[in-house]
Amino acid sequence: MEDRRLIDDGIIPGSHLFTIRKGEPAHENIQHRLISVETDIIKIKGKTGRWECRYYDGRTRQCDIYSDRPEECRVLACWDTRPIEAVYTTRHLTRKDLLSNVQGIWELVEDHQQRCDYKTILLLHERINTHRDKTAKSRLREMAAYDRQIRLTLIENSVAPDLMDFLFGRPLNDTLPPLGILLH
Repeated sequence: MEDRRLIDDGIIPGSHLFTIRKGEPAHENIQHRLISVETDIIKIKGKTGRWECRYYDGRTRQCDIYSDRPEECRVLACWDTRPIEAVYTTRHLTRKDLLSNVQGIWELVEDHQQRCDYKTILLLHERINTHRDKTAKSRLREMAAYDRQIRLTLIENSVAPDLMDFLFGRPLNDTLPPLGILLH
């Protein structure tokens, strides 16, 4: 929540963010395991094709937004991870915090979250694996098609393409294969 002003003031634009959505499996950095996240986690996108922070200048070895860096960066000390562990699990800034007052967009984000819920995705995947359920596979394909279409529709209606990962999280076509979910 301490970082909201960085986004509201345009220091970190929405186009530099992506969302790990509630329920999405993600690597948990403290205990080094895969978990289903309990709430949205808004992250800064890395540099193109890499996980290196987009605000890190490798030439000068400095942060381009050091005086306005996010809270996690302020408390990160590689030699003592206890402060970052304390911040890591509390007061997450969510898409709802940032978008609930944006008429139309928030309703689309909520609808997408409901239609493409990771809890449902994982249950469908289990039905495919344990029962060879063709209906479940068809439903997963429909979810992925909806995920693609909502992004394309917004882009066609002049919403910047680089906002899609923030608004709807990473595309299902990108997040499902690492979970072993293939839609072919």
